[in-house]
Amino acid sequence: MSLLCSNVQSQEIKTKKKGGKIGFFAGKEQIIEPKYDKVDHKIEGFYQVWIDDKIGIVSESGLEIIPCNYESISGFPQNGFIVEKDGLQGVFNSEGDIVLDIEYDEIQYYRDTVALIKHQGRWCNLIDGEYNYDIDQLIFKKPDKMPLFPGCYNINLSYEAMKQCSDQKMIEFIFKNIKYPPDAVKNRIQGIVIVSFIVTREGVLKNPKVIREIGGGCGAEAVSLVKTMPAWIPGEHDDQLVNTEFFLPIKFTLK
Repeated sequence: MSLLCSNVQSQEIKTKKKGGKIGFFAGKEQIIEPKYDKVDHKIEGFYQVWIDDKIGIVSESGLEIIPCNYESISGFPQNGFIVEKDGLQGVFNSEGDIVLDIEYDEIQYYRDTVALIKHQGRWCNLIDGEYNYDIDQLIFKKPDKMPLFPGCYNINLSYEAMKQCSDQKMIEFIFKNIKYPPDAVKNRIQGIVIVSFIVTREGVLKNPKVIREIGGGCGAEAVSLVKTMPAWIPGEHDDQLVNTEFFLPIKFTLK
Protein backbone atom coordinates (compact mmCIF):
# COMPACT_ATOMS: atom_id res chain seq x y z
CA MET A 1 0.00 0.00 0.00
CA SER A 2 2.79 2.47 0.86
CA LEU A 3 4.55 1.73 -2.42
CA LEU A 4 1.35 2.50 -4.35
CA CYS A 5 0.85 5.73 -2.42
CA SER A 6 4.43 6.79 -3.07
CA ASN A 7 4.06 6.03 -6.78
CA VAL A 8 0.87 8.08 -7.02
CA GLN A 9 2.43 11.05 -5.23
CA SER A 10 5.39 11.01 -7.61
CA GLN A 11 3.16 11.26 -10.68
CA GLU A 12 1.54 14.39 -12.01
CA ILE A 13 -2.17 14.56 -11.25
CA LYS A 14 -4.28 15.18 -14.34
CA THR A 15 -7.96 15.53 -15.08
CA LYS A 16 -9.79 13.41 -17.64
CA LYS A 17 -13.32 13.56 -18.92
CA LYS A 18 -15.40 10.39 -19.16
CA GLY A 19 -19.12 10.16 -19.83
CA GLY A 20 -19.47 13.92 -19.61
CA LYS A 21 -17.93 14.09 -16.12
CA ILE A 22 -14.39 14.97 -14.99
CA GLY A 23 -12.20 12.83 -12.74
CA PHE A 24 -8.62 12.86 -11.43
CA PHE A 25 -5.90 10.44 -12.52
CA ALA A 26 -2.23 9.75 -11.77
CA GLY A 27 -0.99 8.25 -15.01
CA LYS A 28 -3.55 5.56 -15.82
CA GLU A 29 -4.67 5.15 -12.23
CA GLN A 30 -7.96 6.75 -11.22
CA ILE A 31 -7.67 8.84 -8.05
CA ILE A 32 -11.16 10.36 -8.01
CA GLU A 33 -13.91 8.90 -10.17
CA PRO A 34 -15.32 11.17 -12.91
CA LYS A 35 -18.11 13.05 -11.12
CA TYR A 36 -17.38 16.75 -11.54
CA ASP A 37 -19.14 19.01 -14.03
CA LYS A 38 -16.34 21.58 -14.03
CA VAL A 39 -12.74 21.83 -12.79
CA ASP A 40 -10.73 25.01 -12.48
CA HIS A 41 -7.07 25.21 -11.38
CA LYS A 42 -6.72 28.64 -9.81
CA ILE A 43 -5.93 28.63 -6.10
CA GLU A 44 -2.19 28.01 -5.64
CA GLY A 45 -2.19 24.43 -6.92
CA PHE A 46 -5.59 23.52 -5.52
CA TYR A 47 -8.43 22.68 -7.88
CA GLN A 48 -11.87 24.25 -7.62
CA VAL A 49 -14.43 21.61 -8.58
CA TRP A 50 -18.17 21.78 -9.22
CA ILE A 51 -21.06 19.33 -9.08
CA ASP A 52 -24.14 21.07 -10.44
CA ASP A 53 -23.82 24.58 -8.96
CA LYS A 54 -22.00 23.54 -5.76
CA ILE A 55 -18.26 24.05 -5.36
CA GLY A 56 -15.54 22.09 -3.53
CA ILE A 57 -11.72 21.82 -3.42
CA VAL A 58 -9.37 19.04 -4.54
CA SER A 59 -5.73 19.17 -3.42
CA GLU A 60 -2.79 19.03 -5.82
CA SER A 61 -2.21 15.42 -4.69
CA GLY A 62 -5.72 14.45 -5.81
CA LEU A 63 -7.61 14.44 -2.49
CA GLU A 64 -11.05 15.99 -2.19
CA ILE A 65 -10.49 18.09 0.92
CA ILE A 66 -13.73 20.09 0.67
CA PRO A 67 -16.81 18.35 -0.77
CA CYS A 68 -19.02 20.06 -3.34
CA ASN A 69 -21.57 21.30 -0.82
CA TYR A 70 -20.99 25.05 -0.95
CA GLU A 71 -22.28 28.08 -2.86
CA SER A 72 -18.88 29.80 -2.90
CA ILE A 73 -15.27 29.32 -1.78
CA SER A 74 -12.64 32.05 -1.51
CA GLY A 75 -9.32 32.66 0.21
CA PHE A 76 -5.93 30.94 -0.04
CA PRO A 77 -4.55 27.66 1.32
CA GLN A 78 -2.12 29.26 3.78
CA ASN A 79 -4.87 31.39 5.38
CA GLY A 80 -7.84 29.07 5.02
CA PHE A 81 -10.66 28.61 2.53
CA ILE A 82 -13.76 30.66 3.34
CA VAL A 83 -16.86 28.68 2.37
CA GLU A 84 -20.50 29.76 2.19
CA LYS A 85 -23.57 27.60 2.64
CA ASP A 86 -27.18 28.71 3.09
CA GLY A 87 -26.06 32.32 3.61
CA LEU A 88 -23.57 31.54 6.37
CA GLN A 89 -19.78 31.27 6.19
CA GLY A 90 -17.02 29.21 7.81
CA VAL A 91 -13.37 28.29 7.20
CA PHE A 92 -11.55 25.08 6.18
CA ASN A 93 -7.78 24.73 6.38
CA SER A 94 -5.69 23.24 3.56
CA GLU A 95 -5.97 19.77 5.14
CA GLY A 96 -9.76 19.83 4.88
CA ASP A 97 -10.45 20.45 8.59
CA ILE A 98 -13.11 22.95 9.67
CA VAL A 99 -11.38 25.64 11.72
CA LEU A 100 -14.35 28.02 11.93
CA ASP A 101 -17.83 26.56 12.02
CA ILE A 102 -20.26 27.60 9.29
CA GLU A 103 -22.27 30.00 11.43
CA TYR A 104 -21.06 33.51 10.60
CA ASP A 105 -22.81 36.18 8.52
CA GLU A 106 -19.58 37.13 6.74
CA ILE A 107 -15.85 36.46 7.09
CA GLN A 108 -13.42 39.03 5.72
CA TYR A 109 -10.31 36.96 6.42
CA TYR A 110 -8.84 34.24 8.63
CA ARG A 111 -5.16 34.03 9.51
CA ASP A 112 -3.30 32.29 12.34
CA THR A 113 -6.41 31.86 14.57
CA VAL A 114 -7.39 35.50 13.98
CA ALA A 115 -10.49 36.33 11.95
CA LEU A 116 -12.48 39.43 11.06
CA ILE A 117 -16.08 38.28 11.09
CA LYS A 118 -19.67 39.49 11.16
CA HIS A 119 -21.36 37.65 14.00
CA GLN A 120 -25.07 38.04 14.70
CA GLY A 121 -25.13 41.28 12.71
CA ARG A 122 -22.06 42.88 14.33
CA TRP A 123 -18.47 43.04 13.07
CA CYS A 124 -15.76 41.85 15.42
CA ASN A 125 -12.33 40.28 15.68
CA LEU A 126 -12.33 36.61 16.65
CA ILE A 127 -9.02 35.91 18.37
CA ASP A 128 -8.37 32.47 19.83
CA GLY A 129 -12.12 31.96 20.24
CA GLU A 130 -12.79 35.34 21.91
CA TYR A 131 -14.94 38.08 20.32
CA ASN A 132 -13.68 41.69 20.32
CA TYR A 133 -16.25 44.25 19.13
CA ASP A 134 -14.05 47.37 19.49
CA ILE A 135 -14.48 49.05 16.09
CA ASP A 136 -11.14 50.82 16.40
CA GLN A 137 -9.43 47.41 16.49
CA LEU A 138 -11.10 46.13 13.31
CA ILE A 139 -9.06 46.29 10.09
CA PHE A 140 -10.87 45.47 6.85
CA LYS A 141 -9.12 44.14 3.77
CA LYS A 142 -12.09 44.16 1.37
CA PRO A 143 -14.50 46.91 2.41
CA ASP A 144 -17.46 47.82 0.24
CA LYS A 145 -15.64 51.04 -0.65
CA MET A 146 -11.85 51.24 -0.56
CA PRO A 147 -10.14 54.38 0.83
CA LEU A 148 -9.46 57.16 -1.68
CA PHE A 149 -6.56 59.57 -2.11
CA PRO A 150 -7.91 63.08 -1.39
CA GLY A 151 -8.85 65.81 -3.83
CA CYS A 152 -11.82 64.28 -5.61
CA TYR A 153 -14.67 64.15 -3.09
CA ASN A 154 -17.94 65.32 -4.62
CA ILE A 155 -21.34 64.28 -3.30
CA ASN A 156 -22.69 64.40 -6.86
CA LEU A 157 -20.12 61.88 -8.16
CA SER A 158 -20.45 58.11 -7.99
CA TYR A 159 -17.87 56.18 -5.99
CA GLU A 160 -16.48 54.77 -9.25
CA ALA A 161 -15.98 58.27 -10.69
CA MET A 162 -14.34 59.49 -7.47
CA LYS A 163 -12.05 56.45 -7.43
CA GLN A 164 -10.93 57.08 -11.01
CA CYS A 165 -10.18 60.72 -10.15
CA SER A 166 -8.49 59.70 -6.88
CA ASP A 167 -6.23 57.16 -8.57
CA GLN A 168 -5.08 59.82 -11.02
CA LYS A 169 -4.40 62.30 -8.19
CA MET A 170 -2.34 59.67 -6.38
CA ILE A 171 -0.29 58.92 -9.51
CA GLU A 172 0.41 62.64 -9.89
CA PHE A 173 1.47 62.89 -6.23
CA ILE A 174 3.83 59.93 -6.54
CA PHE A 175 5.34 61.21 -9.78
CA LYS A 176 5.91 64.67 -8.26
CA ASN A 177 7.34 63.57 -4.92
CA ILE A 178 9.20 60.29 -5.45
CA LYS A 179 12.99 60.49 -5.26
CA TYR A 180 15.02 57.78 -6.99
CA PRO A 181 17.58 56.50 -4.44
CA PRO A 182 21.19 57.10 -5.56
CA ASP A 183 22.20 53.47 -4.88
CA ALA A 184 19.35 52.26 -7.09
CA VAL A 185 20.43 54.62 -9.87
CA LYS A 186 24.05 53.53 -9.55
CA ASN A 187 23.14 49.84 -9.71
CA ARG A 188 20.43 50.26 -12.36
CA ILE A 189 17.77 48.83 -10.05
CA GLN A 190 14.24 48.99 -11.40
CA GLY A 191 10.97 47.33 -10.48
CA ILE A 192 7.88 47.55 -8.32
CA VAL A 193 7.90 48.08 -4.57
CA ILE A 194 4.68 47.27 -2.70
CA VAL A 195 3.93 49.13 0.50
CA SER A 196 1.08 48.29 2.87
CA PHE A 197 -0.45 50.70 5.36
CA ILE A 198 -3.62 51.23 7.35
CA VAL A 199 -6.05 54.00 6.44
CA THR A 200 -7.90 54.65 9.70
CA ARG A 201 -11.56 55.58 10.11
CA GLU A 202 -10.32 59.18 10.35
CA GLY A 203 -8.32 58.92 7.10
CA VAL A 204 -4.91 58.91 8.82
CA LEU A 205 -2.22 56.66 7.28
CA LYS A 206 -0.51 54.39 9.82
CA ASN A 207 2.08 51.61 9.94
CA PRO A 208 3.54 51.77 6.41
CA LYS A 209 5.78 48.79 5.67
CA VAL A 210 7.42 47.21 2.65
CA ILE A 211 5.75 44.04 1.40
CA ARG A 212 7.84 43.68 -1.77
CA GLU A 213 11.37 45.07 -1.94
CA ILE A 214 13.69 45.53 -4.92
CA GLY A 215 16.73 46.91 -3.05
CA GLY A 216 18.89 49.98 -3.53
CA GLY A 217 16.89 51.97 -0.99
CA CYS A 218 13.68 51.87 -3.06
CA GLY A 219 11.64 50.31 -0.27
CA ALA A 220 12.71 52.97 2.24
CA GLU A 221 11.91 55.71 -0.28
CA ALA A 222 8.45 54.26 -0.89
CA VAL A 223 7.72 54.23 2.86
CA SER A 224 8.99 57.81 3.18
CA LEU A 225 6.70 58.85 0.34
CA VAL A 226 3.65 57.30 2.03
CA LYS A 227 4.51 59.15 5.25
CA THR A 228 4.27 62.49 3.39
CA MET A 229 0.79 61.79 2.00
CA PRO A 230 -2.17 63.85 3.23
CA ALA A 231 -5.13 62.25 4.99
CA TRP A 232 -7.29 60.04 2.76
CA ILE A 233 -11.03 59.53 2.46
CA PRO A 234 -11.64 56.48 4.70
CA GLY A 235 -13.02 53.17 3.49
CA GLU A 236 -16.62 52.15 4.13
CA HIS A 237 -18.30 48.87 4.91
CA ASP A 238 -21.96 48.34 5.72
CA ASP A 239 -22.36 52.14 5.52
CA GLN A 240 -19.80 52.70 8.28
CA LEU A 241 -16.34 54.26 8.12
CA VAL A 242 -13.76 51.53 8.80
CA ASN A 243 -10.02 50.99 9.18
CA THR A 244 -8.69 49.49 5.95
CA GLU A 245 -5.45 47.78 4.99
CA PHE A 246 -4.24 49.22 1.68
CA PHE A 247 -1.55 47.86 -0.65
CA LEU A 248 0.17 50.42 -2.89
CA PRO A 249 2.49 49.40 -5.76
CA ILE A 250 5.12 52.02 -6.61
CA LYS A 251 7.08 51.56 -9.83
CA PHE A 252 10.72 52.64 -10.05
CA THR A 253 11.85 53.08 -13.67
CA LEU A 254 15.10 54.59 -14.92
CA LYS A 255 14.97 56.74 -18.02
